[in-house]
Amino acid sequence: MHERLAMVGVPALAGIVTVMVLLGPAQERPARGVRVRGTVTRASEVWALRVETLHHLGGLYGADPHQTVALSLWRDEREVSSWSGASDEAGLAEARLPLPPQHRGADEYQLRVSSERGVVARSQIRTSPPLPTITSAVHYRQPGNPSIEVYLPRGTLAPPFPEPAELQVHWYLPAGSHHHEPAPPAPEVQLKPLGGSVARGTPQPITCNQGGCDYRLPLTIRAQAPVVELEVTVTVAALSAHWSGVLSVHSSALWLDPSERKNHILHIRSAAPRQHAFVSLLASSGRIWGSIVALQTGDDGYASGNLSIPRVVSARTNAEALTLVLSNDAYEPASSASWPLPNKREMVQNPGLSLLADSMPLATRREVQRRARARRPAWGIVLAAGLFELFYLWRRNRLTRVALARHLNRQIEVDGHRIDALRGPRALGWLVLLSLALMALFAVLAGVAAFG
Repeated sequence: MHERLAMVGVPALAGIVTVMVLLGPAQERPARGVRVRGTVTRASEVWALRVETLHHLGGLYGADPHQTVALSLWRDEREVSSWSGASDEAGLAEARLPLPPQHRGADEYQLRVSSERGVVARSQIRTSPPLPTITSAVHYRQPGNPSIEVYLPRGTLAPPFPEPAELQVHWYLPAGSHHHEPAPPAPEVQLKPLGGSVARGTPQPITCNQGGCDYRLPLTIRAQAPVVELEVTVTVAALSAHWSGVLSVHSSALWLDPSERKNHILHIRSAAPRQHAFVSLLASSGRIWGSIVALQTGDDGYASGNLSIPRVVSARTNAEALTLVLSNDAYEPASSASWPLPNKREMVQNPGLSLLADSMPLATRREVQRRARARRPAWGIVLAAGLFELFYLWRRNRLTRVALARHLNRQIEVDGHRIDALRGPRALGWLVLLSLALMALFAVLAGVAAFG
């Protein structure tokens, strides 16, 4: 009985213990961490950061909702601002860390990220110069007499939503005419859009002076394809001109309604069903505010939602150039749709959100180390069982050979010859092969326990 237990029970027990360890303490557990993104400059008065709580399991990242996070901003070993809150269902939160006047303008800060497990990340952040201001409008010009200019105040089209534009025509007066004479008739304008549609508005009165006459025709352009081409032919005072060009189109962009709304409430639309829109408000000093807007999908398949800008930043909307970034990605890359606020002709350049702090590398590394420590007892048990089995088989083989030698050394005569056990074939050679096979098997099990 004890021999069968040694031959079968010990390996089985070692295998069971190994499986229990691999499926128990050594099993992979979620590595939880925090990522913080933002756009900060040396001119920042407030750090508006997007906090993401997530976990890593099986090589994949996923949201880790309802996790408490605390942020603290340090300069010269002194805490200058802090924030704490919890992430939402999507594992996201918006944090604002106002900077006292005496701590603004520094080249370097330290951001500390804390969770229920204590401080999980420390990051040294070097601030960048203020964001450059750019013109939001795009002009498509055709010089000559008359000259043609197509003007997009917001610079791009977002299919399939209407975008305001303007056609401007300028021509020189014939020699001998005077600008105080009655204005000439309006030019004949032919518009031929490809990949979209164009609606005409009410033209403005023609104005003439010593430099010539100007004609302005409001347009509403609606892109219906990834590429929109517009052909314009103008005839005025026996003069004609032609222009054709490809207009800027931002496919799949979230669209900001250009109409002014009361109480700083803006309207967002998407051509595809979406649940959320990720929003950042940029000034030259950096990201000053952020939000996550819930969108509702209508019967037409378009998603829409309202964005309310809080009072803490609404006072700045009339004082400086601002950019509203709309994205369907929480990371808000630089390619996200960027819109000037209504009635603005300037905006700041969108550099995209920068990763300021990330505790995930440390969390995943600690999880790998924990699994390695948990596998070591199983490795020791498998190795001990293998050594025990080898020793048992070796001793069993030795005792069997001794017993056989004693039996053969008896004086047994066969056809007049004495059988000498020392010259006979060695018994139980198969035990050696079995020992080698078991040794290889236990080596594999030990490797799985230690490194699997």
